[in-house]
Amino acid sequence: MIDQLTPGGRLICPVVAIEGFQRFQDLVQVDKNVDGTVIKKKLMQVSYIPLTDPATQLANDY
Repeated sequence: MIDQLTPGGRLICPVVAIEGFQRFQDLVQVDKNVDGTVIKKKLMQVSYIPLTDPATQLANDY
């Protein structure tokens, strides 16, 4: 995705990081400068969950 980023562009996306037995999700900001150099910055830890429809949410599958 970074290769597709236009020089001067910015990408904000969640990235999974695994440390030992723990799994983290970081919200990362990626900036591509006009000269093509890339700067990555971790903004915060986040937790995304799958989006489901109401019928799936109310089902008792456990």
